[in-house]
Amino acid sequence: MYFSNAPTQRGSVAIEFALVFGIFLSALLAMIDFSRWLFAINSAHEAAREGARVAVVCDKSDSAVQSRMAPFLATATGGTITVTYTPAACTVANCEGVTVSLSGYRIDSIAPFMPITLTLPTAKTFLSRESMDSTLNPRCV
Repeated sequence: MYFSNAPTQRGSVAIEFALVFGIFLSALLAMIDFSRWLFAINSAHEAAREGARVAVVCDKSDSAVQSRMAPFLATATGGTITVTYTPAACTVANCEGVTVSLSGYRIDSIAPFMPITLTLPTAKTFLSRESMDSTLNPRCV
């Protein structure tokens, strides 16, 4: 069957597809970026936990603690890692615990037409002192 207005609608399907596909692609990339952000938040909390664990079990320096945390933060950029002992100048004999916090880390959007930066919330972990002796624990190597 032939419609008289059919020749005037040539190309309308392509235009509709382009509009719908653009909205669909934007929504899909937004979901992927949100998932990456949630993964980075989880990784930051895991990095803080690992850093605090290494700090209370081993007698490592702050830079060694931070290097153990680095693999967890592969997707995030910027930011600072703070390792704080309680009391401030503690030794193996009098240390009560350690607090490790990460702040200011961010991830960039993967969508080329939506260039946004997602900032991670601060991740903080406190653990009570344990052995703080690298010779007793294989985890400290």
